Amino acid sequence: MNLKNRFRLVIFSMVALLVSIAVIVAIGIRHTNVQIQKSIGMDTLIVNLHELRILNKEYLATPSDRVTQQWKTKYDQIKSKLIQQQNMPDDVTDALNGLHQIFERLTSLPEATSGIAVSQKRLRNQLAASLNFESQRIIDWATDISMHTKDGIVLDMKLAGALALSIMLVAALVVIAIMIVTARHIFLSINRLKEGTEEIASGRLGFQVKQVGNDEIALLATAINQMSSELMDSHESLHKQTVQLETEMVERQAINEALKSSLREKVVLLHEIQHRVKNNLLTISGILALQLSRIKDDESKDAFITSMNRINAMTKIHTKLYQSDNYSFINFKGYMEELLLELSRSYGFPPENMITDIEDISIDINTAIPTGLIVNELVSNVMKHAFPGEESSELEVRSRQDNRIIIELKVREDLAVLPGFSPETPNSEHRTFAKQVTLSVSDNGIGLPPHIDFRNTESVGLSLLVQLVEQINGNMELIRDDGTRFIITFSIDQEKTP
Repeated sequence: MNLKNRFRLVIFSMVALLVSIAVIVAIGIRHTNVQIQKSIGMDTLIVNLHELRILNKEYLATPSDRVTQQWKTKYDQIKSKLIQQQNMPDDVTDALNGLHQIFERLTSLPEATSGIAVSQKRLRNQLAASLNFESQRIIDWATDISMHTKDGIVLDMKLAGALALSIMLVAALVVIAIMIVTARHIFLSINRLKEGTEEIASGRLGFQVKQVGNDEIALLATAINQMSSELMDSHESLHKQTVQLETEMVERQAINEALKSSLREKVVLLHEIQHRVKNNLLTISGILALQLSRIKDDESKDAFITSMNRINAMTKIHTKLYQSDNYSFINFKGYMEELLLELSRSYGFPPENMITDIEDISIDINTAIPTGLIVNELVSNVMKHAFPGEESSELEVRSRQDNRIIIELKVREDLAVLPGFSPETPNSEHRTFAKQVTLSVSDNGIGLPPHIDFRNTESVGLSLLVQLVEQINGNMELIRDDGTRFIITFSIDQEKTP
């Protein structure tokens, strides 16, 4: 027999015994029910009678329409309760009617004032005494009836309780016997389950719990046995996967070591390339310097010096990269300061006559080379052509002095339009927050002749300047005011800055 049937037997036994109790005590309950209802009605009636008596006293103390209305409402409630009660003596009903008549006569009398007749006062006092007497007499009758009813209820309940207790004792003995047998079976089965789960928990995957019977605990044992088998299969599968993962980790570690070795080789190779490019540029510059010493023509010498300065501008970038751990970016402020110093030495221009305001920024090599050449061209042109016949100039910050050169490099973050922007796709990837760079080179020299258009000229330097600005996707502006001022603006994407 499974547990469900065992519990069904227990429940059936209890239900049968309870039905027996119900049948036996039904007669007593039915009998006492009438008495209980009557007792409840009487208790309610007694409460209402006491409330009516309180209204009597309130009216006699301070007569008013409000108290009169409350008294009549309470009287109607009491009369309704009397009608609902069964086997109520007629004396109580007659007394209640007489009480109502007394109150009606009392309320019809004039108010008790000093101006009324003595006979009226005497009649009023007699009616008040009759009202209190009748109210108390009705309350006493109702109280006696209620007490007798309750005594009968108590006696009936004692008899019914004794009979029910006897039947319940018999039922309890039967249920306890069934529960003892069921509990013994459950205890033994659960103990076997406990031992089995402890074996599985200790590591004996695949252990099978002994099954007894076909009840719910036996089904639970079957589920545990199935779980144990599945755990064994999962353990073997995980072991195989672990071995496979360890093998893959060894292979990936070997691949990572190979990649690191390859990266070190590429770093060394890139370092060597930068070094060789720098040396080749220095070699070319040295050859030009040797050739320069043999040239007598001033125009040719100037062309050679200009070319050497351009090569020197590129050489310094590769030198910076060779000396740095980052082969993609250079510190452009330090680069510009060294380049300007070299140009001042090359053209004999005192470095103290140059005003520099350069912000600290790192630029990628693809932008740094053309930007360095732009600085070289602009500053070289100023030193060669802005001050003809002058050997030196004086430089002052924020003051108006003759013969000065001002080099500025400002950086700010702004929403920039990158190459490839299309008006049809305003939210495309070509609009992004970028670093906006402004390069300004100005002087107070003789200025660029008005007839020269720097965008369309045969000058090699200006043509190269225009091409370099286009190479970095920048804009160039010329201001002819007390000298010459070139302003070049270009953007650097945030992703192209370290």
